[in-house]
Amino acid sequence: MMKQKILFALAGVFLVIGLTGCDDFFSTTWGVKRGYDSSKIELTLDNLQDLVDAAEGNPELAEALAKAIIKKIGQTSGTERAKYQEAGIDAAIEQAGLGTAIVNSAMSLLSDIDNIADNAPKLFNNILSDLIENAPAAASNIAAIAGATISAADSTPEFAANDPYAAAASPSDVTQAVMILAMSMVPAGFDFTGVDSINGVNSNLTVTEEGSPKKVGVTEGATKEEVALAAYLNLIASDPDGKYENNSITSAIKSMFGLE
Repeated sequence: MMKQKILFALAGVFLVIGLTGCDDFFSTTWGVKRGYDSSKIELTLDNLQDLVDAAEGNPELAEALAKAIIKKIGQTSGTERAKYQEAGIDAAIEQAGLGTAIVNSAMSLLSDIDNIADNAPKLFNNILSDLIENAPAAASNIAAIAGATISAADSTPEFAANDPYAAAASPSDVTQAVMILAMSMVPAGFDFTGVDSINGVNSNLTVTEEGSPKKVGVTEGATKEEVALAAYLNLIASDPDGKYENNSITSAIKSMFGLE
């Protein structure tokens, strides 16, 4: 059952992330909260990276930047669009505050390393508490940005063949996109203490049990976030150049979602 796989995958991958070096994956700073108007952000390829850098650790600016990039993506194509997509995913990840939530909770869990398995549910609950307000909005932006080059033919969402964005996406960004998209499916107040209980977690995702690589499909009524999640998982599973298999965390995601 796919919703059960999602819960166990979330549990396992959060733990893997917590136990690996986080320096290359996450920012742990927060900017001063203030309002930003996405319509006033003028984007060019020349200033794009500077804006992404400015949004690091500032979820409010990151959200406005992601929204501005979504509008820009509709006006571009090819490698130019891919650069905006890559920057937009980075912004949406900052918007979610995923890095801060995981690092803060993981450090607390690691203080009791001898009982890490027993205390893992506490980590999940802490992360959920930190992310529950931001994950759905960030996941919506990720789905809009990635969705520009996703096709769901035959109910199997995949990035378009030879898509420049998919080819350039880094394992760290793909990992965080998967986690935010999956987290957005978990209802507010869900208690990970009973991680084997799947009540209240609905999913329109399915996994084929035959073929290689296995594929993640979507059933009727799938949300745009579920479509994007399936496409990212299929990207990891297909792994055209081996970069996901050679990365410990994306390799773990492939295993935990039953895609081996």
